[in-house]
Amino acid sequence: MAARRPRCDAALSRRLVVPACEPYPVASAGGGQPAEAAAALSGSHGFVLGNPVHRSTYSSLTASFLEAVQRAPGPLAGKPVAIVMTAAAPEHLLATERLNAPLGSSFAALCLTPELFLRSEAFEDERLSARFEALARAHGEALGEQCLAW
Repeated sequence: MAARRPRCDAALSRRLVVPACEPYPVASAGGGQPAEAAAALSGSHGFVLGNPVHRSTYSSLTASFLEAVQRAPGPLAGKPVAIVMTAAAPEHLLATERLNAPLGSSFAALCLTPELFLRSEAFEDERLSARFEALARAHGEALGEQCLAW
């Protein structure tokens, strides 16, 4: 039986971002565009970049988003970023580094380490299991502390 893909849980997303911030989707059914999302970064104190892993790397949508963002010194320079990735196989763990590298080097963003990598087993009934929810909460709190310090 094939593993079910986890859906984005809006309640979980709200807990992962700093309460004073609103999530800004790069693309959605409403038609958000990468350039619009990139423009919204200038007023942020930090951000969460969530991405499913496909073929051991981040998605082409994320690549389009990064292409729309000005390199350092740009809107990401010195700002904290949390990388959250989901994948079906443990071998895809290194995909987080493929995203961390350009964010840290080309954009001068302050990437939280370790990144949050969630496999299908982290989800129960389309929600994070208690163990992984605690890990995600700690990751979100660390991002919040960095945003406040920024």
